[in-house]
Amino acid sequence: MLFMPVLNQFKKTLEENGCDILLLSKNIKSSRKSFLNHCRSRKVDGALIFGDFASEQVKGILASEIPAIGFDYMGDEIIGVTSDNYDKMNELTDHLISLGHKKIVFIKGEDNWITNEREQGFRDAAQAAGISEHTKVIGSHYYSQEHIYNLTNKLLDSSDVPTAIMFPDDYSAFGGIRAIKERGLDIPKDISITAYDGLEILRDIFPFMTTVKQDVITIGKMLADKLMEVLSSPKDYQKKIYKVPSQIIYGSSCAKIDAFVK
Repeated sequence: MLFMPVLNQFKKTLEENGCDILLLSKNIKSSRKSFLNHCRSRKVDGALIFGDFASEQVKGILASEIPAIGFDYMGDEIIGVTSDNYDKMNELTDHLISLGHKKIVFIKGEDNWITNEREQGFRDAAQAAGISEHTKVIGSHYYSQEHIYNLTNKLLDSSDVPTAIMFPDDYSAFGGIRAIKERGLDIPKDISITAYDGLEILRDIFPFMTTVKQDVITIGKMLADKLMEVLSSPKDYQKKIYKVPSQIIYGSSCAKIDAFVK
């Protein structure tokens, strides 16, 4: 879901500088139609990589002569551009803790660099507040409403129901909201929730979500700018990770743990 606004800004910036874009799908599977062979046959100057950096298709690009840059990449082979995931997850967790929450569950996405950064931010905030024993991290998937719906139901059926759930992204949070509302529970009276990404769709739901808004415009532009820097000086650029600051949007989906105690 975050892919498109980032890609749109990336594309816009490159086109303003006279560049064309070729999109390659992960559905290319045969050896004759690998990402690398496609890039070479089309004589591309550089590549932007999204997604699974551990896949053989992507590894072929990383190991090739083709200059590349990665979104949410945090390795040491190419330049990466990402958000300040650790810092914002740490702050978001602190926000719930400041409202009196201890029984907090973080439903994370698939294991990767970004997920690990967010998980560490969550765990460090809980440890600093002395509530680690009350918190829980559950593995899941990004952008899967059905999966989050099922997980949320399991949490609500447990003997130790959390007072706050942190969903992995805005889109999947809708699955959690559906599960909570089907139980006749109120957000945030009965349970507080947070999400991640800051998508525009959140403006149309109630309660207004507390979430981390990633700066997709700056990320997309920086990806394009850094790729052009690499193309202009392919032997002189520095391989490093650039972190773009995000912003926490404080909505009405979180409340003090005792706010509704009469």
